[in-house]
Amino acid sequence: MDWVRLADQAGFDTLSSLHRPNYDMWDPLASLAAAAAVTQRIRLATTTLPLPNRNEVLVAKQACDCWLEWRLVELARWRAQGTDTWHGLRFFERWAGDDVVEALGPTFASYDSQDIGRALCATGELFGKLEDDVASRFGLSASVDREEVLRRLDELLV
Repeated sequence: MDWVRLADQAGFDTLSSLHRPNYDMWDPLASLAAAAAVTQRIRLATTTLPLPNRNEVLVAKQACDCWLEWRLVELARWRAQGTDTWHGLRFFERWAGDDVVEALGPTFASYDSQDIGRALCATGELFGKLEDDVASRFGLSASVDREEVLRRLDELLV
């Protein structure tokens, strides 16, 4: 992950993963989740993620429980700025705040499409709360209409 940190620190805009089913490669979503854990600014994306070779429910669960969770943790770190968070998740309960710790549990999904939808909604709501807290702390305004995002998510899950 050293090169991922270096790319982030050097100001690269995007880090992308690629998946070719017939090659021995790291799983792209797990790789991006690991990259999310050690980066702050760089955008993370998949170049290709062929679904015919993957179980759709498993892909949605991975996106929900890996990729999105690390983004939530990073937002929680921003909110806790000025607090010692260098231990990463080891002392998460100490620096994240009781409200985040309590709200994080429902963002994880079981291996069930309806529960993944529920977890995605919980994740969206926690993202919104953390986004508001971080924006307020740094004198920023939210750049996304959260209600519209949650409405669109709701439509997709129906």
